[in-house]
Amino acid sequence: MSTTAASSSTSSSTVPTLNNVNHLISIKLDRSNYLLWQDKMSSILRSQKLFKYVDPTHPIPPTHITAPTTNERVPNPAFEEWQDVDQTILTWIHVTLTDPVHSQVLGIKTARDAWLALEKSFADQNNARVLQLKCQLQRIQRGNQTIADYLSQIKSIADSLAAADNRVSDMDLVLYVLHGLGPEYEPFYTAITTRPPLPTFNELYSLLLTQETRLQHLQQNHSEITQTTAFVAGSSSSPQQSRHSNQQRSQSSSSNGRGNRFYSHNARGGYQGRGGFHGRGGGRGGYQGRVL
Repeated sequence: MSTTAASSSTSSSTVPTLNNVNHLISIKLDRSNYLLWQDKMSSILRSQKLFKYVDPTHPIPPTHITAPTTNERVPNPAFEEWQDVDQTILTWIHVTLTDPVHSQVLGIKTARDAWLALEKSFADQNNARVLQLKCQLQRIQRGNQTIADYLSQIKSIADSLAAADNRVSDMDLVLYVLHGLGPEYEPFYTAITTRPPLPTFNELYSLLLTQETRLQHLQQNHSEITQTTAFVAGSSSSPQQSRHSNQQRSQSSSSNGRGNRFYSHNARGGYQGRGGFHGRGGGRGGYQGRVL
């Protein structure tokens, strides 16, 4: 009885509390952050000397042992202590999972089995995720994004790859940024790539922000010049158009005047107008007219 009491006392003193993990882990495992979650959980378990409970290389105490005095099989106090701590760690795991992920470990009875099930499940998903992220990084284009938004998107993809244990080198990150800038930044791209060494990602960030500000200033000046030129051209053409219109009206008035006012009799009793009508009297008191 004294041995059992001692074991029970030892067990209760070494069992971790649930508040420990809630205080230390602020994230929940979802489909995209397994390696980050695993890293945090591993650190906590190792710091508390509890990683052996999920480590498959560490042996689990047997459930029963042989009593030295009676030579009978009796429950093993070491296993009971192990089981108490194991169930607490299993609860830790459960409370750090999102609902979709939690469904993957329902029915699993030990922390080690749950840990290994998650590891196996996310190993395959992780490979597919890495491939997807690499394709995104290789095809990324700035489009209409600002430089800040464009670089933030690239950094987010790189961080996700790092979390998937597939870190992108700084030089590769710089090249991905340069290749996706677009034709507007072609002179900048040429200047950077033909002047080794390449800048770091942080240096490139500053250079691009400066270049973006310069391009915006140049575009604004070009727009103002275009508007001024159009205004001046419109103003100078108005007097010319007015004079041309006046000349047309004057010519039209003069032509009408000549047609309506001036005419002369001819010797044969008719008349001829300079406006285009020609008439002559007939022998029988009539007349014949002809439009010229």
